[in-house]
Amino acid sequence: MQVNPNLTLADIYGPEFILNPRTSYSGFGWIPTDNVDFDDFRTGAPLSIAGEMPVVANERVITEESLQLMRLAGISEPSSLYVYNDEESIKSVINSCIENDTKQVINQIYPPEEIPEKGYWIKPDLLSYLNNKASLSELVPEGHYPRRMAVKPTELDRVKKEWKLPFVLKTATDLPNGGGIDVALCQTEEDVAKAWEEFKDSEQIVVEELVEIEKNYCVQFARTHEGEIVCLGAAEQITTEEGNHRGNWISDCEAAPDEVMTVGEKIMENAAKLDYVGVGGFDILTTTDGRIVCIDLNFRLNASTPALLLKDSILSSTDREYLLYRTWEIEADWEEFYNDCKQLIQNRDLFPLSIYKPEDGQDAKTRISAILAGDTKEEIIGLEDQLSQKGWN
Repeated sequence: MQVNPNLTLADIYGPEFILNPRTSYSGFGWIPTDNVDFDDFRTGAPLSIAGEMPVVANERVITEESLQLMRLAGISEPSSLYVYNDEESIKSVINSCIENDTKQVINQIYPPEEIPEKGYWIKPDLLSYLNNKASLSELVPEGHYPRRMAVKPTELDRVKKEWKLPFVLKTATDLPNGGGIDVALCQTEEDVAKAWEEFKDSEQIVVEELVEIEKNYCVQFARTHEGEIVCLGAAEQITTEEGNHRGNWISDCEAAPDEVMTVGEKIMENAAKLDYVGVGGFDILTTTDGRIVCIDLNFRLNASTPALLLKDSILSSTDREYLLYRTWEIEADWEEFYNDCKQLIQNRDLFPLSIYKPEDGQDAKTRISAILAGDTKEEIIGLEDQLSQKGWN
């Protein structure tokens, strides 16, 4: 039984462009660079929702065995792939696109010497502005963001005078950012000193109120190349005490409140006024004191975007109520992992989105991002526990 997205990336961006989800190898901006195979692994997830849009993908996420598992789950890969295996080969793909005047949709901007402005479908200056954490208060409706202030790195004394702990510090930069290294939860003066030292080279630093979270949603909208604003849905975010992302719950049974979705729609409307085209994922919280506040904007494909677009098809084809999206690092050997996946897929419990199979002898782990389906959260948590015992971490 086929599993199809409500909307494909070709529907959103147009079929004449190429999606390049790979970050630059150069370590450009505020993005972790210590895990090359993880960045390669992440090129696999958009395959499930690309439609007719060509996608740049690492060779280790499109091995025949990986694609067999996706096909078994009813997920189709795009008809056109631009495959790379290392830094030099992706540079070759990028340069070929530039020479042929084929514009790319980029998740995180590249250094200008790697991709000049003419190589982008969405202008890099616009992407930089929208994703700069200092811009949040200009894009989010008044009253729906925490107390916050952007300061220069030289203004630490001012922050100490005007703010009481705890609070959050964030880099405010036009450079690529993400992965958690650009945000610091500060409980003590030592936390502040450490974060300030790490962020001192940022253009600005945002000081932000630490809010008490009731629910945390990734609310996603898209503006299509035809100008239509479309709601993709909302995924409840699972985070650690340190704020690290651990996955998402997705269900019609526990949908985000209408007021939360309205805030997200207004954010996308503001981005559309600036001619943005594409997906936006907004971290919008309901707080224990009754507020609805947005704490982060990600104008790009988000980790849970494929799961949201596939949600309706999976729920209707399985007659389940809840989905869990998450990523695992696999300690088991490949054959055991493959057979476990096959059984779970045949039971309609597992829908793989990206599977990274390392080369023999490569110093890297097998990874999978996938959706688990169940009648209740408890059922899915029980399945998670079983997978943990099999080396899914």
